[in-house]
Amino acid sequence: MKQTTTITVPSTTIQLEAEYYLPETQEITRPAVILCHPHPLYGGDMYNNVVTALFENFRTKGVPVIRFNFRGAGNSTGATTGGLGEIEDVKAVIQAFCNIVDYDCAFVAGYSFGAAIGGVAAAEMRTVIGYAAIAMPFDLFPEHARRMNCEKPKLFVQGMKDNVADFARFKIHAKNLANPLQLREIASADHFFTNESSQAAKYAVDFYLSLEKKSI
Repeated sequence: MKQTTTITVPSTTIQLEAEYYLPETQEITRPAVILCHPHPLYGGDMYNNVVTALFENFRTKGVPVIRFNFRGAGNSTGATTGGLGEIEDVKAVIQAFCNIVDYDCAFVAGYSFGAAIGGVAAAEMRTVIGYAAIAMPFDLFPEHARRMNCEKPKLFVQGMKDNVADFARFKIHAKNLANPLQLREIASADHFFTNESSQAAKYAVDFYLSLEKKSI
């Protein structure tokens, strides 16, 4: 399997550390996948367990996929803004990776803070066909929740033991989400998906593959 490539992506006045995988083919006609990590103020970065599970699962399927560090995380420059500048980070990575792949079609998957940030970018960018949000913290990011609620296909994966993005509250918010929509629940998972990251990633990959067939 082809090794990953490390690059730097410009976003406004800062530089984002990123790593991507491309399948070994001359022409790529699959939507590029952009992965968004949890909050950097709480230790989140692109090597988080859920993001890593997503990256490896998409790579195994031969899907072009990129993960990156938000501003202020890892070797990315700048400082976290709590969710505004980070939306611009995602948009910059989407554009840059679509240019690398040379295919103007993308899919976004995010976890926790990354679900909120990535969902907004996905909703607002024409090139994005849909998104997956894992452990979306609706109550912590109400404005992001409003902006990401679009009519694009979306998947929400939630742990039933989540005490950060409370599961009972999630069910209430889910009733207000626009279609098309899929919900997946993992009974044993808390917010950190310690033993369930592979299952969450599988749900996201399967959802992507279902959209890919429709986009061809």
